[in-house]
Amino acid sequence: MSTYYKVRKLGQGGFGKVYLIKNSNGKQYALKQIDLSDLSYEMRQKTLSEVVILSHLNNDFIVKHVSSWTEGNNLNIVMDYIDGGNLRELISRQNGRLIGLDRICYIARHIINALQYIHDHHIIHRDLKPDNILCSSSGNNFYLSDFGLARPLTNYSPYAVTQCGTRGYSAPEVLLGYPYNEKADIYSFGLILYELCTLRPFYEGKRGLDSQYALILPCCLQTQMLDHQSIKLTHIHYFL
Repeated sequence: MSTYYKVRKLGQGGFGKVYLIKNSNGKQYALKQIDLSDLSYEMRQKTLSEVVILSHLNNDFIVKHVSSWTEGNNLNIVMDYIDGGNLRELISRQNGRLIGLDRICYIARHIINALQYIHDHHIIHRDLKPDNILCSSSGNNFYLSDFGLARPLTNYSPYAVTQCGTRGYSAPEVLLGYPYNEKADIYSFGLILYELCTLRPFYEGKRGLDSQYALILPCCLQTQMLDHQSIKLTHIHYFL
């Protein structure tokens, strides 16, 4: 922390604390601080894997990793500070006023670009939800964040089997313990898209869906096992 100093705490979760920090030039960053001694061996390995994954990502629509180091039992991860909250908060601030179609398309394109990038690099996010899409204060930029459950796929291990993620946003094959790949992220994207259209989570109802999105969502949200596996992000991008 010699080149940074803490400004204030931004939040705290089950895996650590997040602080707003500044460097010697006054530039703001977010510091994720994790006490590794509180984690099981398996969780420590997953946490360290997140750092490795983040350090190799370089995309305009993904929160950038700046640096990381260990200090005592603490793992410190410095990332760009995104100052406009997250997509969950944006939806809540609508207070029931539907988001315009052009705006939804704009947000969706940012998410698709981030997903396409990690999928091209054989990485699945596994926890795609509105909370993990961060927004700039201007509202013009959206970033994929929180790679704590992300996993690389290889030729030797092309599928994951761990049941993880957030219920209500996970694909059926994940919840049921079937093997899955990056297409599970597409299912989660469809749920986010639905929520942007209706301001409600998918499982709370299906009224008021715009006809253009009705063409896309069935492809993403097939609930019969693995039916959504055939849809590609490039197909969705065509509609947007």
